[in-house]
Amino acid sequence: MTTYFVSRHAGSLAWIAGKLPQPQHVTHLDVAAVRRGDVVAGTLPVHLAAEVCRRGGRFYHLALDTRPDERGAELSAEALEARGAGLVRYEVREVAEDGRWRRFSTKAAMAAGRLGGADLVFLGVLATVVLVMMEVALVKAAGITAAVALAVVVGLAVALFVCGRRFLFGIFVVSGLVLAQAGLFELVKTVVVAVAVVNEAGGLTDVVWRAPAGERLLFAGAVFCVVVALGYIVYKWRHTLIHTAVRRSDRIAAKPVLIMGLSDLAGEGGRNLVSNLKSLETARSLPLSALALTEDEVKDEKRPLSEDDRGKLTAIARFPWQQNLRAMKPHLGVLRHLIVITSHQSHDNFPDFRSWIDDLRMEIGPLKVHEVGPADFEDYDDLVQAFGSALRLSGDECGARLEEVCLDATAGLKIFSMTAAIVTLNKSLVFTYVNNRGKVRAYDASVALGEFS
Repeated sequence: MTTYFVSRHAGSLAWIAGKLPQPQHVTHLDVAAVRRGDVVAGTLPVHLAAEVCRRGGRFYHLALDTRPDERGAELSAEALEARGAGLVRYEVREVAEDGRWRRFSTKAAMAAGRLGGADLVFLGVLATVVLVMMEVALVKAAGITAAVALAVVVGLAVALFVCGRRFLFGIFVVSGLVLAQAGLFELVKTVVVAVAVVNEAGGLTDVVWRAPAGERLLFAGAVFCVVVALGYIVYKWRHTLIHTAVRRSDRIAAKPVLIMGLSDLAGEGGRNLVSNLKSLETARSLPLSALALTEDEVKDEKRPLSEDDRGKLTAIARFPWQQNLRAMKPHLGVLRHLIVITSHQSHDNFPDFRSWIDDLRMEIGPLKVHEVGPADFEDYDDLVQAFGSALRLSGDECGARLEEVCLDATAGLKIFSMTAAIVTLNKSLVFTYVNNRGKVRAYDASVALGEFS
């Protein structure tokens, strides 16, 4: 993955320093060089931004509020910061007004860019295999003429759908299904024969296959209608048939491996860097037993806590890395491996975080800290890959089974928490979340068949 920053201004180059992972600075972007997964940030004409998105890249616009007299003027990094400069992701696509086919091809090209070559090859091979099987079965059952007619009907149906002729499209779909009945029956018969089910003389297959052509057509039509009816029922009752549940527990079983994310100390636009660095220095002077307390425990005057430590904890109440220690607390005594997923922004903070954990080694015990990433904390696919890498690391290097791993979903944005929950679905994995008051809770997410009553 390559990261490009497009700008002709020295001030924006100074402002972007540290906000993107090793960006390649260009004054003019060659969109032909953009590949799927690349990041393009800065300022681009709309048509070039659309081409970046069509190719599967991610486009981040350098957005800021300027006065009319400042447009085109050279602004310093400080001036950009003062005007609320930030990188905002946009999905740009062409909306063609000169024909439905062009609009359809534009959407198809964008979808192809997101899918990638391997997925496109798989879908293409799958569609080809299904079509060939249907055509071969139809040739065997009804002759070459019926197979050619079906191919023509399918092609016309696609063309009518693209052109927006939905009524005619429906007619051709029904016509195609009628033509395909013999082929469907042949496929059903082939499957039944292949698994040797009721295939002896006088059995269902023998009786149906020896029946007149009209009766075979009716049988195939009945099978098709049953399949369609079952599909419709499953679709209508899908929320009843499939039940998603997330069960909460305040009791957390200690695990030897903990996977967590690392928040960026700079925050959005770098506004929180100075204050968080000061909080880190303050936190280094506090013991783990104090840092892992919840806000309610800090305020509890009955708890044996010096006024100096209480004051420091109050001062760093919104320090993001304190949540990491709170997530670690239930696993102390058992925890041996800490796997940290970093973002492109927090990757540079990881050495400071690991150094801080090393300072607390006397209270934590023997602990090996690993880094996975950097990943884009705003990209679901990127996060899924990062969690997958972390889980493989837990097995390959840490020697842990899946049930010996816990995921913490606190760090980063909401998409990070959502991805962590989805990754644990129907696995012997639990995930934890630390709320704003420092309370840690465990969750078990599952998808199962619904309960009928």
